[in-house]
Amino acid sequence: MRNDIDLNFIPHPLTGDLSVKSGRHSVEQSMKNLILTNYYERGFNVETGSNITDNLFEQFTPLTAQTMKDNIIQVLRNFEPNVEIVQIIVEQEESNVINVELYFNIFNNPEVRSVVIPIRRLR
Repeated sequence: MRNDIDLNFIPHPLTGDLSVKSGRHSVEQSMKNLILTNYYERGFNVETGSNITDNLFEQFTPLTAQTMKDNIIQVLRNFEPNVEIVQIIVEQEESNVINVELYFNIFNNPEVRSVVIPIRRLR
């Protein structure tokens, strides 16, 4: 069983300590963090991340979507070994929002799970 600190930093209602995420919630939080991390954001491991936000300011084409998928697959294969990627769908919802829909299996569990990660440009 995998446990991580909840990055929302909401205190536990009974103990007042930081809440803990476990199991699939922990894996989903880790995947979101890896996908939303850009290169050079982590000091001693500069290649950690998918650098996906660099593609937000380019014209959204099928090539841009494929580049984003390839970057996501690479970062999850390298840094999240507990996940098997089934499918990735990258769609532009609005002019400044791209949704990444990720279907995956957690190893030792045949159930396919999904998570949607909205990526927004801030202006």
